[in-house]
Amino acid sequence: MSGLRKNFFYNAIISASGILFPLITFPYVSRILEPENFGLVSFANSYIQYFIVISTIGVPFYGIREIAKVKDDIVKRSKIFAEITLIHIGLTICVLVVYIISIFYLERCKSNIDFFLCGSLLILSYPLSIHWFFTAIEDFKYVAVRTIILQVFLTVSVFIFVREKTDYFLYFGLSVLGSVIIAYLNISHGLKYIKFNFLWKDLRFRIHIKPLLLIFLFTVATSLYELFDVVLLGFLSTNEAVSFFTVASRINKIPVAIIGVLSSVLIPRLSFAAGRGDKLEMIRLIEKSINFVLLFGIPAIIGIYVLSPEIVRILSGRLFESAVLTTQIFSPTTLLLGLITIFMLQILIPLSKDRELLIIVSIATIVSLVLNLTLIPLYNENGAAWASILTETFVLIFSYFVAKKHIEIKFNIKKIFKNIILSSFVVVFAIIFRSTFLNDLIVFIASFLSFFVSYYVVQTHFFKDEIFTEINLFAINKIENIYKQIFA
Repeated sequence: MSGLRKNFFYNAIISASGILFPLITFPYVSRILEPENFGLVSFANSYIQYFIVISTIGVPFYGIREIAKVKDDIVKRSKIFAEITLIHIGLTICVLVVYIISIFYLERCKSNIDFFLCGSLLILSYPLSIHWFFTAIEDFKYVAVRTIILQVFLTVSVFIFVREKTDYFLYFGLSVLGSVIIAYLNISHGLKYIKFNFLWKDLRFRIHIKPLLLIFLFTVATSLYELFDVVLLGFLSTNEAVSFFTVASRINKIPVAIIGVLSSVLIPRLSFAAGRGDKLEMIRLIEKSINFVLLFGIPAIIGIYVLSPEIVRILSGRLFESAVLTTQIFSPTTLLLGLITIFMLQILIPLSKDRELLIIVSIATIVSLVLNLTLIPLYNENGAAWASILTETFVLIFSYFVAKKHIEIKFNIKKIFKNIILSSFVVVFAIIFRSTFLNDLIVFIASFLSFFVSYYVVQTHFFKDEIFTEINLFAINKIENIYKQIFA
C-alpha cells in the first residue's frame, strides 16, 4: 500500500470517528441539555477557542511546513520541534493570564465563572497536544488508534454521567478531561521521535518569530471571522439562538470533515514538493484535491438542503426545529470550505505566501464583523449563517485569484455539470419517501442510501470516475490483505 493511500486510510478513520462519535452523543446531549444550556456550552467553547487560537501563534501551519521539510533529519527535526514548542508554551501562559482576567471582568462569563475556569485547562493543555507534529511526520496510525480509544471512553462517559438538564457543567468537563488526556498521550508519544542532544544555547527562537507572526496574524484573522458568529450571537442574542446556529453549523461540518481527510494528508506532501520546487507534482496533487472536493461537495450541498428537516429532527429533536432554515442557509459550506482549504492551505501556505494569506483573511475579518453586526440583530441565528456564507464566498473568490498567480488551477467543467445533475436525484428520492413514510429516520436513511448507491454506480460504471476507481482498488487491496492475515 502506498504511503499516500495508507495515510488517507488512517486519516479517514480519524475523520470518521470525529463524525461518528459526536453523531452518537449529539442527539442525546441536545435533548438532555435543551437549547438554553446547550447554547451556553457552545458559547463557552467558542469563547475559549479565541484564546487557544491566539496562543498557537500560527504553530500548527508553520510547524507542519517546517518539520515536513526536515522530517528525515532527526537532529534538525528535534531542534525545530523544541524551538517551536517552547515558543508555543511561553505564549500560552501569557494568554492564559489574559483569559482569566477577562472571565472575571465580563458579566456574560462571570455569571458562570466555575464553568469558564474549568475551560482554562483547554488552553493550558493545547501546546502539549502537538497535533501538527504528527501530521508533519505523517504518523497518522498513532493518531487514529488514540482517537478511537479516547472517543469510545468519552462517549460512554457522556451516557453514564450526563443524565439531566443541569449536567451541562459535567458535559463540558468531560470534553476538558479529553483534551488533557490527549495532551499527555501525545507529548509522551511525540518525544519518541525527538533526541535532546543539543544545548539550550543552540536553540534559535528568533528565526521563527517573523514567519510565525505572519501565520499567526493569518490564523487569528481566519479564526476571528470563523468564530465571530457564535461569540457575537452569544453577546447580541440568546443562548437559544446560539444552540440553533450550532446545530446547523455542526450538521454542515460533517461533510466538511470527510473532505478534509485528503487535505490533511496532502499538506505535508505539498510542503515537501514546494521545498524542492517541484511545481508539476504540486499541480498533480492540487488537481486531484479539487476533483475530490467537487465529487463530494456538490451532492453534500443539495442533500443537506433537501433533507435538513429530517436531519435536524433526528439529531436534535423538535425543540430545535428553528435550526432547519439555518441549516439550509449553511448548506454551501462544504463546497466553499473545501475549495478554500485547497487555495489557502494546500497552495499558499506550502509556497510560503504568508503575506498574501494575511491580506485575504484580514479583509475577510472586517467583512465578517460588519455582516454579523448588521445581520444578527435583525435575523439572529439566520443572520449569523448568512454572514458566514457571504464571508466564505468572498474568501473563496479572493483566494482563488491569488493562488492562480502562483500555480496552475484546473476545473473540469464537464465533471461539475455531471455532479450537479446526478446530485439532483436526491430531490426525487426525498419526495418519493416523504410521501411513503412518516418516520424521519426512515425517510432520511431511504433517501440517503438510494441517492448514494445511484450516485456511486453512475460515477463508477458509466462515468468511470478516477477517484471512485482509486477508492475501489484501495478498498479491495485492504480487504485482501486482511483476509490473507486472518486465513493465511
